[in-house]
Amino acid sequence: YGCLPGHGVKLADAIQAYIQAVLTGPLCWVELPDDAWPDNIDFRKFRRPVVRLVKALYGHPDSGTMWEQHCDWKVRELDFIPVGEEWPSMYLQLLLVIYVNDLKLAGPEENLTKGWEMLRSKLNIEPETDLGLYLGCVLSKGSAKLNDGTPVSTMTYDMEGLLKLSVEKYLDIVGKDTKLKNVSTSSLPEETKKHKSRAPCPGNPKSKVSGPWCSHEFDPGAPKFD
Repeated sequence: YGCLPGHGVKLADAIQAYIQAVLTGPLCWVELPDDAWPDNIDFRKFRRPVVRLVKALYGHPDSGTMWEQHCDWKVRELDFIPVGEEWPSMYLQLLLVIYVNDLKLAGPEENLTKGWEMLRSKLNIEPETDLGLYLGCVLSKGSAKLNDGTPVSTMTYDMEGLLKLSVEKYLDIVGKDTKLKNVSTSSLPEETKKHKSRAPCPGNPKSKVSGPWCSHEFDPGAPKFD
């Protein structure tokens, strides 16, 4: 969506996300470290003092659920509409993706700033940034041309850094003097416009086929989309 003409994508993190949510469910009591007690309370006169946990502190088994529900309620109050059960934590108005405390917002450039302002009216969020590291993957926009010369916008998901760390970990285990072979990439670019996998199924062109994931009915005899 962010690759459409005049559209963009911005990233931001929620600040101390979990403790923005109230902890519900069974009551939970926790011990505080000495330096966390207020000066006006002589906690040392108690054998093992505890306090009531009221925020969804990281480490509690239900804190992630509490934050997810809190975040969902807040963005719905702003009229963001969930895409559907099959795409949890994705919302429409602008296209909003929320993964734990990482937020990504895509849409028309002139609406992105207003979108972040709306979100900050309900959630504590850091200033948005341009594309970069998101969920361990470096995102970047670019441009390219199709085989027929049509210009298109592109989105690159670069996980080279993780691959290098994996190789370094492998060498730590088997020995740094291990020689690695040069091999071809396993993901060569290809033209898939006429590939057989684009057709819903072979067989009777008059019969309709239901897609197993989207439940949409396709007509195998109909012209394919370019």
